[in-house]
This record gives sequence, C-alpha cells and structure tokens, in this order.
Amino acid sequence: MQKLNNSKKILLNIILNVLIVSTLSVVLLSLLFSLIIYKLDLSLDLTQYVSYIICAITAFIVPICSLSSLKNNGFVIGAMCSIPLIIFSLLNVLINNTSVIEFFIKLVLIAFICGVSGVLKTKKNRKFKVR
Repeated sequence: MQKLNNSKKILLNIILNVLIVSTLSVVLLSLLFSLIIYKLDLSLDLTQYVSYIICAITAFIVPICSLSSLKNNGFVIGAMCSIPLIIFSLLNVLINNTSVIEFFIKLVLIAFICGVSGVLKTKKNRKFKVR
C-alpha cells in the first residue's frame, strides 16, 4: 500500500473536483431539462419536480467523478460531496421563496444518493487508503 505524504494536496484536489463537477452537472442538466420542457411545451409547474430529478442525477454523478483516488469511508465522503449541492438548494430556497419542506426532501435525497454513490465508487477503487 502506498503511503500518502501530501494528503492536503489530495484533499484540495477532491474539493476542487467536487465543486467543478457539481457546477457543471447542475448547469448542463438544467439546460437539458429546460430545453426538453420548452420543446415539448410542458407546463412550468413541472419545474418543481424536474429540480428533484436534477438534484438526484447530480448527487449520483458528483461522487463517481470526484472520488477517483479514495478507498475507504465511501458513504461519509460521498455525503460530504453533497455539500455544494445542498448549498445550491439552500440558496434556491432563500432567493426563490420555495417551500422549506421541499428543501428538506432534497437534502435527504441528495445526502442519501451521494452516500450510496460514494460507496459504489470506493468499492470499485483499490488505490489509496486515507487514515
């Protein structure tokens, strides 16, 4: 097993990856779903439910793309990958005056899916064990 001498560099790399992947996936999925809603001429009431889908897909994508070099604590680290997405959802509640219940539903959904995705990703990897 390889020893880690530069764990701060690895942690910074993971944080940057999480931020970049979260931002890109939210923006691209929002663009895609808004285009679908526009082209199919669907009601704007569906945007509330589409936001759940965007959060769920992003919560699944972020740990898979960001946790490439970790081996253990998949659920905890995966759930920590959800922090930028949770902040985004919290800002959405504060700015757009959406329901707080919707925020808590998204919070549980995001944390659970990120955690499960982190477990799936770390079980595949056998690279480094961070203590």
